[in-house]
Amino acid sequence: MSKESYTHLVELLVPHIHQRDTHMRECVSAEERILITIGYLATGATFTSISLYFARGDSTVSRIIGEITAIIWDALKDIYMPTPDKNQWKIIAQRFHLLWNLPNCLGALDGKHIRIEKLPNSGSLNFNYKSYHSIVLMACSDADGLFTFIETGFAGRNSDGSKHCDKMPRQYKD
Repeated sequence: MSKESYTHLVELLVPHIHQRDTHMRECVSAEERILITIGYLATGATFTSISLYFARGDSTVSRIIGEITAIIWDALKDIYMPTPDKNQWKIIAQRFHLLWNLPNCLGALDGKHIRIEKLPNSGSLNFNYKSYHSIVLMACSDADGLFTFIETGFAGRNSDGSKHCDKMPRQYKD
């Protein structure tokens, strides 16, 4: 990531990051929170190795990464993955017909089970038909393979894609 990209990302995210110093200690700065999260996302390293690199506790790193990834999604989704409007839906349908001979198609929908450790007190909620615990990532793409919709966090036991349609934004169903 270039310095300019990082600076731009910080400018977009800082207004959404809220932290306060306490009498016990100073808070982790917004810039460092973003660096910790980028380091984790870019390398896939463990929380322990990230915490050693940044001299922060494992639980602090875990909490920061969870908070900042949610903030990144909330702050950037409308900029980089806006919901298509009526004209864009028509273009998507035309592209599917032109490229793949699929008339009136608005997207290619698929899901993926992401293996997780069993969550405390979850019972068999995330236990899927493949015999492991998971959450489901569902995504829809246009005719060119670009994402138009992404949803994560479905319980792994829900392997039937039709159950996930309830989570889709209203504008996708109309």
